[in-house]
Amino acid sequence: DFFRFSGIFRDVYLYTVPKAHIYDMRIQTLLSDTFDKADLVVDLKTIGTGKVRAKLVKEADSDKEILSFSGLLQEEMHFVVPVENPDLWSAEVPNLYRLVLEVSDGENKVTEIIPQLVGFRRFEIQDTLMKLNGKRIVFKGVDRHEFSAERGRSITEEDMLADILMMKR
Repeated sequence: DFFRFSGIFRDVYLYTVPKAHIYDMRIQTLLSDTFDKADLVVDLKTIGTGKVRAKLVKEADSDKEILSFSGLLQEEMHFVVPVENPDLWSAEVPNLYRLVLEVSDGENKVTEIIPQLVGFRRFEIQDTLMKLNGKRIVFKGVDRHEFSAERGRSITEEDMLADILMMKR
């Protein structure tokens, strides 16, 4: 049910990273049972010496810093930061926050800036029902494979849009 191709059929990029660098990260948003408090959990794996500073802003109001935290670079770093009354994410109301991680080397020179979109939400299964933020989820949709007659499995944004418009018709 799917075409298989060998070789490289998408763009390939080579890049280098600075000596003070975050090479892996995990971000979790752990909501309370009342959904009015959350813990933003950030786990980082880094190399080099220096420090990392992080700030969280509301995506719609990117000038207003909600919280910030920082620490000296260590091989593994773990932050747990409480967030009061977060705007919850759902497919219908996709409230997003921007977490910006800024890495500086030992000379206090910024070597890396990593922006990451974060949504506060909790998915769970209760009594055989899937729930998001305590509300039942109903899925509507279709299954599709990305494929182009001209480019195989490497499709363009225009191909995606044409497929979505056709499905919606």
